[in-house]
Amino acid sequence: MAKKIDDLLADSLVEISRKKSLDSITVTELVTAAGVNRKTFYNHFDGIEGLLRYIIREKQSQTSVDRSSLEKWDENIRRAMHCMKTNAAFTAKIFQSRYLRDLQVWLRPEMDQSLRDFIRLELELLQKNTGKSYPINETQMQKLVDLYAPCVYALIEEWYAQGMSQSIDEFINLVVRILAGGVVACVMYLLDEPME
Repeated sequence: MAKKIDDLLADSLVEISRKKSLDSITVTELVTAAGVNRKTFYNHFDGIEGLLRYIIREKQSQTSVDRSSLEKWDENIRRAMHCMKTNAAFTAKIFQSRYLRDLQVWLRPEMDQSLRDFIRLELELLQKNTGKSYPINETQMQKLVDLYAPCVYALIEEWYAQGMSQSIDEFINLVVRILAGGVVACVMYLLDEPME
């Protein structure tokens, strides 16, 4: 039953957002459109932000990613981008609202995991090429993730601003080219190792 109300509220928010900006939608307007009362809304969500978080999670979970020939590290980024492209009108509403920065916060755990996986793959490749081990601790890993996360967000925002016309495969290849050399250099710096 709760899922049904969540979906009803989500559908109402998406429908209302077709006519007006997300920033101007009120809970009163939303519950009226959904045919539920405010108490019911607040039993399910802490506000419009919570409902948006739910919508984004649901839409991402419904997005499939072709994994035929790709490393798994990029799955979360691909899923977010497919979701943005598939739901372009609603994505535009989010990008035009005060919720854009919230979206980054909501997606941060998935993006961080993608970056962690990418860094691990780069370290494995480095070890394979040099025959040396490059162990980094959790603090060092977090520093690398914190360094590169804003770069990935900026690239995704630029991809969106350019009309999402670049294929997701091309975008991922761009991310790899930008990050690959930098990750190795940063690891060497963190480990106080000379570059070879």
